[in-house]
Amino acid sequence: MKMNHYQTESETTMERYDGTEDVTWHNLVRYLMNNYHDEDGNRLTYPRAIAVAWEYPEVFERATTLSSYAYYAGDKIAEQAGLLWIPEADVTDGMLAG
Repeated sequence: MKMNHYQTESETTMERYDGTEDVTWHNLVRYLMNNYHDEDGNRLTYPRAIAVAWEYPEVFERATTLSSYAYYAGDKIAEQAGLLWIPEADVTDGMLAG
């Protein structure tokens, strides 16, 4: 996976991220990238995850107001955007397969 200038090398390994940290923009995008894919089966790229999150600013705002975890906002956004959860069967040795 190609890194962008906002990512560190460790952020491109695509490990499953449980999102149990406070919701921040970074944690939300990371959660979406590492746990969801589009209906066509393609994993979310960094730009795609940002674009999806930007479509639902009210979810992020509410999550930050409530001091929620990243998974709360991520799951709500994914549901509204029609994203699909990456199944556990596609996760091998802590790395997402494919």
